[in-house]
Amino acid sequence: MSFWRTFGFHTVSVIETILDREGFTLEEILDEEELLQELKSQNKKLLDFLAQPATMRKLFEYVTQQFTSPTGTEGTPTPEDGALDANSNSNSLEQKRKFKYPFLACEILCTDIWMLTEAIFRDEALLDLLFTFLDRPAPLDPLVASYVTRVASILLGRRTSEMLTFLRARENVVSKFLHHLGTATVMDLLLKIVSAEESPEGVGTLEWLCRSDLIPCLVQKLGPDNEPNVHENAGQTLVDIIAISSNVMSSPLLVQLESQEQIAHIFTHITSSNGSSLLHGLTVIIELLKRHYKEPTSSTDSPDEPPPPPPQISPPHHHSPAPPPTATPPPPTS
Repeated sequence: MSFWRTFGFHTVSVIETILDREGFTLEEILDEEELLQELKSQNKKLLDFLAQPATMRKLFEYVTQQFTSPTGTEGTPTPEDGALDANSNSNSLEQKRKFKYPFLACEILCTDIWMLTEAIFRDEALLDLLFTFLDRPAPLDPLVASYVTRVASILLGRRTSEMLTFLRARENVVSKFLHHLGTATVMDLLLKIVSAEESPEGVGTLEWLCRSDLIPCLVQKLGPDNEPNVHENAGQTLVDIIAISSNVMSSPLLVQLESQEQIAHIFTHITSSNGSSLLHGLTVIIELLKRHYKEPTSSTDSPDEPPPPPPQISPPHHHSPAPPPTATPPPPTS
């Protein structure tokens, strides 16, 4: 479509035909194969429709809400009464609502178009809806978690300051993230928040996370009472925090992790388990030790050369006492 428009051979697309009608629905737009192409071409009519508050909210609902199939009616459908065809159409619609529509909604919200980004940040209720997944019981639906965290990561990269301000204002947001420690995509989003400190808009993020007890909570997750996947994600998150915070001067998270209290907690977990808690606890300790490994600083030193041997200390020798000096005869007198 964009080829014909470029050279002046404009033809009306199916989506434009739908948009010119009255009473069309978002689902009709999502059903069209040309949708993403028209979106990338920045079709003005399409963008105007998608940026409307009601449309935006429905897109966020598709991304954040886990689809639940409606309960079936009593009785088995039979070909005689045409119920079999109706059931087939119902299953097709369910598949779209569960897979196709959330996927396309995620693609739309992640598209780098200024008009859509502005529409999102004009309505803070959309961000509230996006982060409602943190209030759900664990484990999260993997598909929903992947869509939500992808949209949140994209928005964090585009509007770092606004997103961090929003997250800091939410009550117990860090503990809610850690409640879903078993979901890898949620931990990936948390690490992106940690790494926001490296950007000018994210200065102060580590201090906020430190006040929110991120490190003590992660160390507690290494305890033997938790599941192995929780140990793995907690250990990997701590290792990644060590790597990210090493680039920050006097990182408060590293200071807290290397405190005597937290190191003692890690060793308590290590010594009280011989399973994944031991493995991932040791991994964190090893990463901390690597951080303090001193590389050769002298230009004449080579890392391939063995270190100089320690100085040889010889034991003291026992000498026999020296003989008394002999008397020297006086010189003859003349």
